[in-house]
Amino acid sequence: MIQSAAGKPVIVVADDDAATRYIVEQTLTHAGFSVIEAANGNEALQQCRDNAVDLLLLDVEMPELDGYETCRSLRKHSGDVHTPVVMVTSHDDRESIDLAYQAGAT
Repeated sequence: MIQSAAGKPVIVVADDDAATRYIVEQTLTHAGFSVIEAANGNEALQQCRDNAVDLLLLDVEMPELDGYETCRSLRKHSGDVHTPVVMVTSHDDRESIDLAYQAGAT
């Protein structure tokens, strides 16, 4: 696991809901992780380009780029096939799960 300058694993939390980002950020920071927030898919991709990221928590429903498209872009255009991506969503139907895996989620 790559670590930040502070010696902590880096997690990008991408969600358009500020309250959700705050709760996740507080929980992960308390658990010893370094957290970078992103309000949409484009910001998430930029953070992944600019930082050594160990994990991406990606909301499915976001403006600009949804989580599926963000994950596809991360995998295809940036060539990043190693960063684990966890889709964060209330969708629990088989189609949504399949879409997440097809987009490159781990």
